[in-house]
Amino acid sequence: MNRRLLSAAVLVVSSLLSAEAAYAAPTTLPLSLHAMFGKTRMVAFTLRNDSSAPLKVKAGDSVMTIDPGKTLNVKLPAGTSVTAEDATTSHAAGSLIAQVTSDLAGATIAIR
Repeated sequence: MNRRLLSAAVLVVSSLLSAEAAYAAPTTLPLSLHAMFGKTRMVAFTLRNDSSAPLKVKAGDSVMTIDPGKTLNVKLPAGTSVTAEDATTSHAAGSLIAQVTSDLAGATIAIR
């Protein structure tokens, strides 16, 4: 009888403790995981002006001019917006040309 009582008590206590351990949240993240979230990925791509007039584009905080028929190599962090600075026949001032993602790496964007 004592063995049954003792084994039942051990079973109840271990099941209670294992439930707490299973649902407990970690208190800290591993150092390697912090490093992964801290880095901003830079994406290199090319903008090409296929129109007949110079084109001013704003990438992040900087304004760049692309001459007609010329290309411009840019390297921007992912998440940056590339917008038209001045109104043209194809784009209104402030309109979105591209949103930088990792899919644009090595691509050429033709702007008309």
